[in-house]
Amino acid sequence: MAEVDFKDNVTPFPTHAKQDYQNGGGNGMDKYVTHQELEYQVEKLSNKMDVMDVKDELRVEKSRSSLIRWYIGTTIALGGILITVIGMMISNV
Repeated sequence: MAEVDFKDNVTPFPTHAKQDYQNGGGNGMDKYVTHQELEYQVEKLSNKMDVMDVKDELRVEKSRSSLIRWYIGTTIALGGILITVIGMMISNV
């Protein structure tokens, strides 16, 4: 039987000298977020949502005050028209 040389078929074991694995997490771990970074981003988003909530509340209050002014103005105008019509009816009788 002839001897077979397996050296050409064997893949060499990778050395860690060329790669920086940082904390032993393995290859490609730099694309994942750390807990500290995640907490920071969650806090940042939470703050943005709070600011947006305040802006929405201000917008609602502004709309509400605008509607109240419109209602009061319309009531005064209708009251004036009603008084004018009643005055004209009384003067023609």
